[in-house]
Amino acid sequence: MKTSSSELYDLIKTMSENERSGFIERYSQASSSPEYLKLFKAYAAQKKFDEERIKKHLELKNFERIKIYLHKNLLSYLSMLSNEGVEQEIMNMISVGNVLAERLLVQQSLAIFKKARKLALKKEYLHYVLILDQKIHHHETGLLNPVHADHFRFKYKKEGFDPLVKRIEMELESEIYLLNRRLFSQKNSTLMRSKEARKELKNTFEEYVKAGEHPLMTFNARIKFYIVSAYYYQQLNQFDKAIYFFQKSVYAFENENPNPTENYNNYAVAYHNLMFTYSRVKNLEGVRAVLDKLYVMKPRTKTHRTVIMQSYVTYESNYCKYVYDYPLRKKRLAETERYFLNYKNNIHKQLYLQTCINLSINYFIDKKFKKALEILQHVSEYESMEYYKDMVSVMKVYRLIIYMEMGKMELLSFAIRNTYRHMLKHMQYFEFEKVVIETLKRIILTNSVKEQNKILMNAAEKFKDLKKSPDTAQVFLIFNFSGWIDCKVRNKEYHDLMNI
Repeated sequence: MKTSSSELYDLIKTMSENERSGFIERYSQASSSPEYLKLFKAYAAQKKFDEERIKKHLELKNFERIKIYLHKNLLSYLSMLSNEGVEQEIMNMISVGNVLAERLLVQQSLAIFKKARKLALKKEYLHYVLILDQKIHHHETGLLNPVHADHFRFKYKKEGFDPLVKRIEMELESEIYLLNRRLFSQKNSTLMRSKEARKELKNTFEEYVKAGEHPLMTFNARIKFYIVSAYYYQQLNQFDKAIYFFQKSVYAFENENPNPTENYNNYAVAYHNLMFTYSRVKNLEGVRAVLDKLYVMKPRTKTHRTVIMQSYVTYESNYCKYVYDYPLRKKRLAETERYFLNYKNNIHKQLYLQTCINLSINYFIDKKFKKALEILQHVSEYESMEYYKDMVSVMKVYRLIIYMEMGKMELLSFAIRNTYRHMLKHMQYFEFEKVVIETLKRIILTNSVKEQNKILMNAAEKFKDLKKSPDTAQVFLIFNFSGWIDCKVRNKEYHDLMNI
């Protein structure tokens, strides 16, 4: 796609200083060929557009190719593309178009929307066709034109699009519930430790789930129904039903396209959901079976490999922390860590956090405590993010355990105070955190091994009740705090009692 230099210049000039520095930082790490970054800096430095001067100054070979590559990466950066399948690509293109429209680059925005509509129509994502038609007409008649809505309704009625609108309504039904599920999940954080959060989810989706899939005629609507239903039953701890619906989503994709040449993203998402539920009930055979399927998949494109690997590394590292004697454990963990470090900018934040703590725990199991701490440092930037406060809270408590294992009691005492302040600030000081912090504070104050064992045994008794609570159950799936205490009391290695 040919890119006008003046359009590229205009786009760069709409960027703030923070946006420009963020773009340079992100792509200078990922690229071994920085020519397009030189071009970006040259455009950004110009007060008045002068392409000939840039060409003369930089002396770049393949100037047009580099310019197109820069334009592509700029749009990707501004819309924070995650490249998760055709549907996600359409959503990302809408996001790009919105970004351009907000900057009053209307013609560029219009071109993006038309391209997205063509793709949506080809793939029969009819609700996106409707959305994009609205946006295109907005642009063509003027963004603030008050007659737009009336014209749009008349157009569809006049041209006899009743069947289209009816199908759109069916897909939108499931789309709305899926969107609510995502927002709900983020709003109430990743571990769903709040009773009010679980109650709200039940009330939000109960009627929809019990209505069944029969009214939903389109493939996409049924897939979204399976995902919402599985998520609903999962939070109610009805894991057999959750697995049933996630399996139905996998089978649906396999039946729709047995040869997943163009369907890797959908397979990855379906398998990821299934592995998540398997891991919740410690069905390690199920996790291993899905991991082996993902491992042998060989997507053609980098985008598809990224999507597959995100799911793979998260649950490979999770599987290895439960199965110490897995013959390929060392090799697979090395592959996971290599991907984790090399592709951190391409991994979804939540999966990045999960993979990070799984890798750290694997080093903890191998008694490489310094390395376990180093891995945790990679997620310090997420500590202030509201969406991930539950995960960060557990990681901070786990970090205290590492300090104790290393015998760094002075550092542990300082870290306890910082962790306590963090818990209060983010309203994360649940009963589990209280037990761990109080236990460690008491251990610091005594040098008697016998007294320390009494303190740990007292904590173990409290954990027995806590493990039964839905508020804490998921915490012990991240790190087995109860098993760790039993190891300390019995003078055993942690990996000997991993599954206690």
